[in-house]
Amino acid sequence: MPFQLEALPAETFAHLHMLTDAELLQHRAVRRVADGDKAPCRVSLRFAQRGETLVLVNYQHLKTESPYAAS
Repeated sequence: MPFQLEALPAETFAHLHMLTDAELLQHRAVRRVADGDKAPCRVSLRFAQRGETLVLVNYQHLKTESPYAAS
């Protein structure tokens, strides 16, 4: 089977864009502005445009209490 990329569900992260910077920190997230053309978005599967506001957050894609847990 070939490797396939899948976008993350946008609704999982939509609420983060409405939070203050202090509230984002409670989610271990930060707000940044793209300053180049190499800022990939794992939700839209596109590169952010220069000047676009981004919310950077860790995503735990395999939530399990085992050696296979990953984020």
